[in-house]
Amino acid sequence: MKKYLLWLCALCVLTSCGVSYKPLTLGSLPFQNSTPLKDKVTVGYQYDIQLLTNNKRYSKKERKAGYAAVGVRIKNDSDQPIQVSKDNFKVAIGTTELLPLETKIYTSKVKQHPAVHLLHALWGPWQFTHVEAGNQSENSFQYYPVGAAIGVINLIIASAGNAKHEEAMKSASIFGKTVAPGETIDGVILLQPMGGYQPLNFTLKE
Repeated sequence: MKKYLLWLCALCVLTSCGVSYKPLTLGSLPFQNSTPLKDKVTVGYQYDIQLLTNNKRYSKKERKAGYAAVGVRIKNDSDQPIQVSKDNFKVAIGTTELLPLETKIYTSKVKQHPAVHLLHALWGPWQFTHVEAGNQSENSFQYYPVGAAIGVINLIIASAGNAKHEEAMKSASIFGKTVAPGETIDGVILLQPMGGYQPLNFTLKE
């Protein structure tokens, strides 16, 4: 009975390792600091969108890397469409302009490490038995590949999570989007904000 309880506890612990990536529901986030970009056009932003969309593992990796996926909301109440690009949409901390990160650079640091889960194979479980009878002794070794199976499952989950995360960052990028008159759009900009969640300033060039 004790052996089965040990296996059950190990399964509960190990299967929690790899995590899937949850959708970026930007529309439900509490965008803050709404300020004018130009006449009848405003922008708001929100730090730590990974945590706010329940992607806690990626939020932790992001902070460790010193990066920030920032949610951005642009509201266009003018009568002209706005094309958002890296050339005309700028972000700064104080007077220091921040260059947006490419998705690949961001996700190369903000990710899970799937191969690490294969180390579960070392756990086994396994059993070594030594039996002595008179002048005779016998050794036996038994290995049950439960840990290996769990490691592979977690590797698959983590790999799929990373792929979904990268695709989400690409498709949600604010750059390349058009804000039609009377429309509000949400997107993401990837930054390296130089220590902490400092206030951001946005400008939209003509």
